[in-house]
Amino acid sequence: MNFLYESRTYPSEKNGAIKCFRVLSQWNVLVQGCGQTTSYTNAMWKNAMRRIPLHSGVKKVLMLGLGAGGMIPIVRNRLGNCSLTAIEWDPVMVQIAKELGKHTENLNIILGDAYEELPRLKEQFDLILVDMFQGAKVSSPASQQSFITALSSVLGRDGYLLCNVFSEPELLTHYTPV
Repeated sequence: MNFLYESRTYPSEKNGAIKCFRVLSQWNVLVQGCGQTTSYTNAMWKNAMRRIPLHSGVKKVLMLGLGAGGMIPIVRNRLGNCSLTAIEWDPVMVQIAKELGKHTENLNIILGDAYEELPRLKEQFDLILVDMFQGAKVSSPASQQSFITALSSVLGRDGYLLCNVFSEPELLTHYTPV
């Protein structure tokens, strides 16, 4: 019955056991019991992407947290042929994204900690998606001023920033306009 249900578990030094299961054609990815790529997270990102006008001119997108790659088709469906760069700290998540067929072709993947890699970037992005989690917890750099300053240095002047803070909305108070 492989066409109805399939499950895989990937051991990760950074995230522990990553559980992946497919029901029909929809893959779900859980870390520490929290959905990283699920129908819920996909719906959340689709809704968030609606805030980007269709003719916004977004050509370069930076994803902080690739996870299992669930955002990739959502971004491409909304923005078409844009340049995608992702920073992901867990090599197992990159492997999962590739194995589950999450459209990783034409995607520049930087393997490393976003906190360290972000200041090294030399280009500007029209859209930055912040989706950095360890299980259900938002990664701690997301609220640090030095990280936010690095974010603002690579976000284009008329760029967009979308942040997933899940159950920690108070983190958004750190992101005030300059």
